[in-house]
Amino acid sequence: FSASKCVKRIISASNCVADQIHNKKAESKKVTIYNPVKQIPKDIKRKNLCDEYPSLDKELKIAQVAFITPTKGQDVSLSVLENLKSSGVDASLAIIGSVREGDEQYKAMLDEKIKVSDLTDNVVFTGFRNDIDEIIGTFDVLFVPSVIEGFSLAAAQAIMENVPVLSIDKTGCTEVVEKSNCGMVYSGESEISVIADTLLKTASLDIKSIKEKHPDFLLSECSKENFSKRISKAFVL
Repeated sequence: FSASKCVKRIISASNCVADQIHNKKAESKKVTIYNPVKQIPKDIKRKNLCDEYPSLDKELKIAQVAFITPTKGQDVSLSVLENLKSSGVDASLAIIGSVREGDEQYKAMLDEKIKVSDLTDNVVFTGFRNDIDEIIGTFDVLFVPSVIEGFSLAAAQAIMENVPVLSIDKTGCTEVVEKSNCGMVYSGESEISVIADTLLKTASLDIKSIKEKHPDFLLSECSKENFSKRISKAFVL
């Protein structure tokens, strides 16, 4: 449809999404408008998820927020955690999200991997949560190994709460990380040991200081006002 004369605008949530449209006739129609990210209220009542799940209270606390489905890469998260543990790192992983319908077998595989890898005391499945803003500050790093990510709101929420983000490359989350300068990116071809090492480096970043030195991408390009303005402009044909 991108080459059709009746299509006047193609709005993408990130450049990564737009780049998937290769038709030359569509080039002049494409526009990237990042999803609006709400500001976290100053009076928000933050919660430490370790109070709810004591086993999360480790030296390094990792979070992954996504549907539990193969493309989101929870198996990669577990492999990274296993590598960290074998290296002597006291780490925990919270897998936040519900199982996508039809992926129950994938969840069963994850459960078996946890058991075989002796990670039972290091992993927590919280199920779906609607209080990410309140709990994300619990963690030292947000891990986004998802190979399909148009724009990661979870990453945006984490950065807003000064939590650094580690993302696989070539996804919309990569843009969030690179434009905000609040995390690191690893190649999808990387060995698990390399990803684990990069995660440790990411967790050590002082995001609060970084945000003070760089323009705030999330509060400018991703503001509700900018979104409304650009959407209105996109529909002026």
